[in-house]
Amino acid sequence: MTRPTPPGAISDAERRIIELIACGWTRPQIAPHLHLSPDTVKTHLHRVNKRMRTQNAAHLVALLIRRGVLPTTVADTAVRAQRATTRRVRWAAPACRLTPRERDVLELLACGFTKEEVAERLPLSPATVRTYVTRARMRLRASNTAHLVAICIREGLLPVTVAGLVPPPGRGAPGGGDGS
Repeated sequence: MTRPTPPGAISDAERRIIELIACGWTRPQIAPHLHLSPDTVKTHLHRVNKRMRTQNAAHLVALLIRRGVLPTTVADTAVRAQRATTRRVRWAAPACRLTPRERDVLELLACGFTKEEVAERLPLSPATVRTYVTRARMRLRASNTAHLVAICIREGLLPVTVAGLVPPPGRGAPGGGDGS
């Protein structure tokens, strides 16, 4: 039987899973790589999201990069991941930039807002929010939204700290306390 992980902390297995998600891997790709079942990967992610009070993988990745739990450069994680498998790690083109509206959308997603909540907060339709995310993903060659957020923070396209953003209604500050 394993010891429970304290609130606000993540286990080594959870850290490995989240590092791979930040590099663009999907749960089905992570499972065989770490010799886990897809359900176990899903359970680890669910538990860490609940413990850290994050809403989704993008929010979790952003929070852990901002807290220094995940590396701020993708090199260490990507090199380890690439050595362990033949899967090619996707890199962002360094000259890529976000439009101001894409930046607004991604900042809110990185703070835990859903795409529907982002649409309400920035007077946009949910379809427009999805379009902004899709275009940014294509431009930066990201596999998913969590990968996109990680690339944007690591490339300096999104701020490492986000001041003045309040968590979505009915949700406490991630990780409890003062948010640090």
